[in-house]
Amino acid sequence: MALVIALACRGVGMEKGSAEPHAGMARVYSSHGKHEEARDVCSELLERNADSPVARLALASTHYKAGNFVSAETEYRELLKYGSESPVVLFNMGQTLRKLGRESEAASALEKLVSMYSSVLPGLCTEARSIISGLSREPHHEDGVFQ
Repeated sequence: MALVIALACRGVGMEKGSAEPHAGMARVYSSHGKHEEARDVCSELLERNADSPVARLALASTHYKAGNFVSAETEYRELLKYGSESPVVLFNMGQTLRKLGRESEAASALEKLVSMYSSVLPGLCTEARSIISGLSREPHHEDGVFQ
């Protein structure tokens, strides 16, 4: 596994101290189902650099892949709070909210993606529109109880 991680991070071309090689390690761990190890790498990086959007995105994606959707939402909201309205963050936030059964909020995130990026990312926006069309705008719970 260490060899795979080393090869995945080799030649990234990022400056010394960059978050990208660590995020790459987290992606490799996560793709092999080693979500705890991936979370550890991201958490360690965030301890050193709490403002790293690369590390926060990797952590959010790791939480999502591990099925920890509440934790993923928390990290995506942190990214959005600091102005990182990248198409990846908006799409993943929409998917996370959909997994949490909050379809109206999911549709809002995906609609924002479409409104901001339809001319430059038509494929991703087509996918987002498809997801939006399948979402219910009605809440799936009453008084906090899922139906």
